[in-house]
Amino acid sequence: MESPITIGLWPSEAPTSNGLSGAENNIEGKIDNISKGELYAYLPKNVNSLTPAVLIFPGGGFSLLQFENHGVKTAQWLVEHDIAAIVVKYRLPNQHYEIPLEDAQQAMTQTKLHAKAWHIDPHKIGAIGFSIGGNTVARLGNLSPEGIKPKFTALFYPVLSMMDGLTHIPTREKLIGSSASENLYISLSAERSVNKATSPCFLVLCNDDPIAPPVASLLFYEELLKCKIKSALHIFAKGGHGWGLYSDFRYATICKELLLDWIKSRVQD
Repeated sequence: MESPITIGLWPSEAPTSNGLSGAENNIEGKIDNISKGELYAYLPKNVNSLTPAVLIFPGGGFSLLQFENHGVKTAQWLVEHDIAAIVVKYRLPNQHYEIPLEDAQQAMTQTKLHAKAWHIDPHKIGAIGFSIGGNTVARLGNLSPEGIKPKFTALFYPVLSMMDGLTHIPTREKLIGSSASENLYISLSAERSVNKATSPCFLVLCNDDPIAPPVASLLFYEELLKCKIKSALHIFAKGGHGWGLYSDFRYATICKELLLDWIKSRVQD
């Protein structure tokens, strides 16, 4: 497969700095110390019409990005199915909680700006989030204005909530520190901001996930139903957390089939 097209996420200075400096570290596809965001666009070849696209937000607990396993591997698989895939190397928040949503909305903006050059249908751009990337994508689908709201979202074992008992404390502390107010917890909890304009949402997780409590996804899904948002929820009995679409995950093939069906059904709406 050809190398992706790479562009900077913010052509000039980002509105909020995360305070990190120095070189990034990339160890076996896991990247940390990210202070400058980038987009990596993997594009289908030999297609005769505009293609749908998916932005991919890897997980990593806001300590690093699982860029290869969550991002690149997923993108390469999507391209095989004539779906453009843009892996988002977003900045680590370093307790600057505004940054994840800022970068996600900018990623949507940049993708739409490049849609013509990348042969993408600007009205068929969705987003996938893994783990804490799922929180960012869920909030992107909840809170973005219509012009940059994703057509659909897909959340894999998402860390949706920041509330005690529903979150992963070390990840929350990377986002907002250890002494934030309950109001801030609420504002950053995706289940608290679902509304009637929320993007259609697909969730996949495992019942034995030790990082992202399944009950948080159930609460999120309940809010989707209340707001009559098109949605799908799939919970497997075993698998834990962080598996991505790996070939050694027991339900990887099923997950791929479910995700492809979801994307195709949503872009036809």
